[in-house]
Amino acid sequence: MDPFANFEIDIQSFDIQRTVSVYPDKDGIVWWTKAWFNGKKKGERAVEINRQLAIKFIHDIIEKDEWLEEFFPRQMEVLHAALAQTRDQVISQLRQSFI
Repeated sequence: MDPFANFEIDIQSFDIQRTVSVYPDKDGIVWWTKAWFNGKKKGERAVEINRQLAIKFIHDIIEKDEWLEEFFPRQMEVLHAALAQTRDQVISQLRQSFI
């Protein structure tokens, strides 16, 4: 039996920085969302959104990670893979220290 099979790690200690914003065009008609991952200066390509969604995000009705999953799914897939890899590495290091 693997003692680390259900081992939980506070993954926030290894979290990958992600920032997201919403903003309108100069006339306030078209709204956009943009995201930055891992502290990169150049963010992801902006995605057009509707005003109602922007307002929900601004008022914290939609959580940041839920928003990112919806509008930046490929980047979030990479983020989840990186966190899973980090978890596996930490568990592997713990196993080695117990051998």
